[in-house]
Amino acid sequence: DVSKIHCQLALRQFWMPKKEGSGSKASVDPHEEPQSALFLRDVSRNKMLVNGAPAFRPWHWLQEEDVIGLQTASGDSQSLYKVKYNVHRKIPGHI
Repeated sequence: DVSKIHCQLALRQFWMPKKEGSGSKASVDPHEEPQSALFLRDVSRNKMLVNGAPAFRPWHWLQEEDVIGLQTASGDSQSLYKVKYNVHRKIPGHI
């Protein structure tokens, strides 16, 4: 009754849109540093839990201090990991 793969994690980059003024469209500054966010996709037979509740589908946006866990076939929950965001630097291509 145990899944071989419980979830997928994806670290995605995005740029926050800036609104110029009332009535104008939001724009993105391509020179600004991108933001990063971690997403979880539940692919288990049982449920992946985030803070004790089933993860949203198809992807759950993980926030700082979220607790990731598993729900067993009997309905019990097991907490496994806590999300901690760190500042990441891009590694130069020659390394």
